[in-house]
Amino acid sequence: MTTPLRIADLRRVFADTPLQAARLAPVALPDSPEAVFAYDIAGQDPFAAWTCARERCDVTGLWPVLAISSGAGRSWVDALRSEDFFSRFHHAEEFGGGLSGNSPGEIIAAAQRLDVVEMLSRVPYDDSIGLDEALEIGLAGTQSLFGKAPAIDDPRAFLQRESITDTYALERWLFDWEIRNGDDPLRLPEYGLSHISWFPAASENPALLLFPSLRGWEIPAYISWFGATRCNSQLIVALLRHWHAHYGAELVAHYGTMLQFVVSRRPATPQEALELAWQQYLIAPCTTLLPGVSVRDHARALLHTDRWFLHERP
Repeated sequence: MTTPLRIADLRRVFADTPLQAARLAPVALPDSPEAVFAYDIAGQDPFAAWTCARERCDVTGLWPVLAISSGAGRSWVDALRSEDFFSRFHHAEEFGGGLSGNSPGEIIAAAQRLDVVEMLSRVPYDDSIGLDEALEIGLAGTQSLFGKAPAIDDPRAFLQRESITDTYALERWLFDWEIRNGDDPLRLPEYGLSHISWFPAASENPALLLFPSLRGWEIPAYISWFGATRCNSQLIVALLRHWHAHYGAELVAHYGTMLQFVVSRRPATPQEALELAWQQYLIAPCTTLLPGVSVRDHARALLHTDRWFLHERP
């Protein structure tokens, strides 16, 4: 790795941009001859810094991702290098994480062989409340948003008659009813997009990391995301690649428990939005559960925004 030359190259690429004067340092990747290059963007608009680097990907050959460094009590470079951003420990602890190897290359190769739909069907979700209670909560949400809801006298008979055996089937049935019967059925609830508002990292020692890849969906193979503990990083990489192909989704920020994306294409239909919302719920249920948002309201949100936010925490 010719670090001084590469840093000099980056300085030239980002001349006359806000990154020109920012501190820049290489951070070694474990068991790899490659490095990630990190910019200190304290005091800058994080998204503007990301956009600057994204616009020059074809020149640098590096994908930019926003991250957060603790920075407590140390110099910026020392704090950055002491972070466990690239530790393989978290990948090895994932469900099935060791089956295909835990290096970035092994995770990426395994992701290319996955059937995303089949693997998602194996991801467990919270079924701690019964369908009867879930139906009651769902009907209350429909009533609150539209001022009316289906009249269901016998919940158990209804669930059996409609062959509703899981939460997704229930959400799909209620969503279809709302679309058929609601006035302006795709309008946002009063809280709008607040549950997927981006995290304001500007006050949290943000860093801009440039990874040795032009494929942003591969980044979770390099830096572990907490949501992968529900499945594994192979599936997360495959799913992000799937979202890139279908929605032009590009990873902007990786904050350990949070991922943020920009997208160039929204779901084409409400039904597609619901399927996408369910995928996001499966891998990051905190996105909707913590703010108390239904999957179908999350689907409505995805029809109104070009920014995605996923959150999964301990």
